[in-house]
Order: sequence, then C-alpha cells, then structure tokens
Amino acid sequence: MGNHYTYANKSVVDIHAAPNPMSEIVSQAIYGSEISILREKETWKCIQTADGYQGWIKGEEMITKNSPYPSTQNIAQVEALWTHVCWVDDTTPHPPAVTLPFEAKVEIPDDFKDFHRHWIPIRLVDGKSAWVQSGDLRVDPKFFTIDEMVEFSKRFLGIPYKWGGNSSFGFDCSSFVQMLYRQVGISLPRDSVDQTNVSFAKQVPEEEFLRGDLLFMGSHPPQISHVGMYLGNGKFIHSVTTNKSGPHVIQICDFHDPEWQEKYITARRYNLS
Repeated sequence: MGNHYTYANKSVVDIHAAPNPMSEIVSQAIYGSEISILREKETWKCIQTADGYQGWIKGEEMITKNSPYPSTQNIAQVEALWTHVCWVDDTTPHPPAVTLPFEAKVEIPDDFKDFHRHWIPIRLVDGKSAWVQSGDLRVDPKFFTIDEMVEFSKRFLGIPYKWGGNSSFGFDCSSFVQMLYRQVGISLPRDSVDQTNVSFAKQVPEEEFLRGDLLFMGSHPPQISHVGMYLGNGKFIHSVTTNKSGPHVIQICDFHDPEWQEKYITARRYNLS
C-alpha cells in the first residue's frame, strides 16, 4: 500500500472544535499545508496540523494525494500578504482560481528557469496549472534575524483580528507571533499559554525587555490569554480584540498604558542557540 499525503485544498480552511459548522473555530490551515487525518464522522474529518493542533474540517476542503506537495525542486512561498492565482498569465476579468495568503507554498515546474518574468507558472495542490505574479512569490526564502523579524511584523498592521485565525486574512494573537517566529526558524506552539512553557523560553523581567521578546497578558490571578511582541521603546505589536482605544486589528500599543499594565503577567525570550 503506497503512501498518502493530505493537504488543505482551500485558501484558508477553518478548523472547528466539533464536526459542526456552528462550533467554535479553534484554528486554521492555509492552502497546501499538510494535515493528518485522525478519524472521520460523516462528511467531517478530525485532523491534526503540523504544529499538533487538532480539530474538525469539512472533507471537501482537503485533498489526499499519492505524492507530497510541493514535490519539485522549485518551491515558492507567497511573499505578499495575499496573491491571486490566475488561470492565464495575464490580468483578466475572470475570478482568480484561488487567492492565497502569506506563507502558502506552491510548486513551480522544474523546467521553468526564467524567474525574471512577470508571471510564474505554478501547479496547484490538485495538479492543475495556473499563474502567479512573480513579485508576490519568494522562491528561495531565508530566515530573518530577530531585528529583521521585528521590522517585518509591521507589514501586518491593520490586518483584522480573527478568533482562531491563522493567516494573513486574519490572525489571532498567538498565531500572529507564532507566524513571526517561524520567520526566524523558531517553532512555537499554537496557543499563548503553551508558548510560555517551551524548553528554550527564558523568563525576562520588564527592565530587561529586548526587541522580539513576547509579552503575555491575561486576567488576574494570572491566567494567560493574550500575547504580543515587544518592539522597543515601550511599544509592542499584537493582534487584539480587547483594547478600549482602537479597532480589532493588528496594531502597535504602548506597554505602559494602564490597560496593558493591568493585564501583563510575564515575558519570554526564545533562543535555540
């Protein structure tokens, strides 16, 4: 019996707490991300993502293949906050084949070499051919330094907060910092409380904060339910739905504002070296 590989086959797949479309969305899987099927119930599949998160998705939102995806030597990652995938190498009045979020990976045919072209041919996870504008892709992604990642985080300002969100269409607080740390090659758990407990996390007192440290907040007595990343000069960036003074989007706030001082619990610094 051959190997089988299962992938999210929609730009963003909602992962539910139960096999019911009205149940809580606990996380998401972006297009082309590999998932494992644990069990089934009618048209629903209980799955596990690469970071160990479990939940239920609709069966039609995944695809199972006999070979891994991407499987070519040329693998590209969406560099833009989102990109339209088109059926032809031109802008057209027709709807896109799919709109992909940041970090989605796509397969480029091995015989394609002209990466200076305006349009790049790709193969979708279902094997169909399509096109993406070259400026929206990064063919050879490199890890950032912490300082580069801190500056990079500001690209996401204004993106909506989404409960359970895990893509550039909408992040929750913990998935946002999890995504940022992937850019430096560090894998963090999905939930904020678990992000405080990894073995390579160091607790940091407030007077020693550095750019890139994660600040954890919640109710008192301490119950962590929120996280943001320190930017320096008393500022931090986070995907937020609780602040009193602004919209529910990724934004920069003042750590010394009474709202955040009241909720602050602890901080962590991550170093794999």
